Amino acid sequence: MSVFSNYINKRKKYKELVKYEKEREKEQEKLEKEAEEEVKTEEAKERKEKGNKNYILELFDLIDDEELVKEENKYLTEAEKEEIKQNKINNKKFTHRVIFIIVIFFIIVLIGCYFIIDANKSTLKKESLPIIKDYYYNKFGEKDSFSNLQYLCYKELDENNKRVEKCSNIVYGTSKSGITVMSVDNNLLGDDGSSASIKNDYNIYLHDNMSEYELLYSNPEFSYQDYYINFNRYYSYIHTLPNGYDFNSLLDSNKLTIIDTIAYQGNINTDFIKNLLNKLSDSSRFIFVKFSNSYPVEFTYISKSEYYDMSINNQATDVYDGVKYYEFDRNISGVSSVKVNKVSDNSVDPLDSDYEIVNCFDIDYDGIYNYNNKDIVYPYYYMLSFDNLNSDVIEFDSNEYEADEYKDIYVFSLNSKTYVIANSNNLGIGNKIKKSKGFFDNK
Repeated sequence: MSVFSNYINKRKKYKELVKYEKEREKEQEKLEKEAEEEVKTEEAKERKEKGNKNYILELFDLIDDEELVKEENKYLTEAEKEEIKQNKINNKKFTHRVIFIIVIFFIIVLIGCYFIIDANKSTLKKESLPIIKDYYYNKFGEKDSFSNLQYLCYKELDENNKRVEKCSNIVYGTSKSGITVMSVDNNLLGDDGSSASIKNDYNIYLHDNMSEYELLYSNPEFSYQDYYINFNRYYSYIHTLPNGYDFNSLLDSNKLTIIDTIAYQGNINTDFIKNLLNKLSDSSRFIFVKFSNSYPVEFTYISKSEYYDMSINNQATDVYDGVKYYEFDRNISGVSSVKVNKVSDNSVDPLDSDYEIVNCFDIDYDGIYNYNNKDIVYPYYYMLSFDNLNSDVIEFDSNEYEADEYKDIYVFSLNSKTYVIANSNNLGIGNKIKKSKGFFDNK
């Protein structure tokens, strides 16, 4: 055999050997894979069987393997059987004791938590809330909740000239029906939902003492000094009056605050109003607008510290479409002109997203000043009428004001017009209405 033939044979055998090794490796891998699958199947079966067992009960020997027990009993004496039986009974007793102890522990914890919460419950909920609820039920004949019960707090300067919050002994809350109830030291309870009879008595009192005037409009705002720290017409609780007081009793207390905007015909008795103010709080004031032939002809402002009586010129100026400006006596008034601009409704953000502000106007005035005689102080009051504004007016800047930012304005409606009296510059006013819901909003 030649060398070449010998090489060919060896080469062939080598290839056969390599092929055999590869086939053996594949067979080995197949066997290993089958073995792994079998192991996984057995493990899964074992886990499933274990999962069906109640190990907690087995721990306390509450589940018996009957077959195992029977098998064991064949090799046990009667004494050993009795011992096993007694051990089971003891184990069950121990289990019951453990469960009982755990239950008692949780009961004690719950009772302890209750007493801790009750001990930390505020005086408002423990003492004031039941009193206010009882008052509301006895006064209005129905039960209601007062989720926002709170102390009346205020801010003042401390010794470091920093504004700090302090709380008074006055408690107030608003029911779901919208009625505010207040108390002072859990006494002197009152509310802002039952002043109709007082308003009626007040109007009779004015008529009896000013018989030469005919009332066209009146909207008195009543407040009581014991229910506020700093007076603000726009606080939600400010119109609360004490229970059991009629108008004369409130007048005799010297704690009543009245702010009234009155439109009238005829003549008013300003001396009587000044005497009346002596019985009222310092925050009281009266705004009178006299009409003749359906046209405003005179403006009178009376408080304890101010008195203005100004005639109104007989020619109103159109300052915007549907808006008129009534010029007061220029010998007294410091306002020379008023500018009114319409503001886009959607440019003003209300505090409550369920509402929107419409019929929005921005008001500015130009004033005059006497630089030669600084003793002359001009009143800067002005009056406007609006055709498309109702009397439920709110104020705004770019946003709706908080109560502390409100400026004093006086509003009344007469002869299909809404009249606004103010003495503020850069004043924004409009009507706040609830948004109409679309079809999908009602879903």
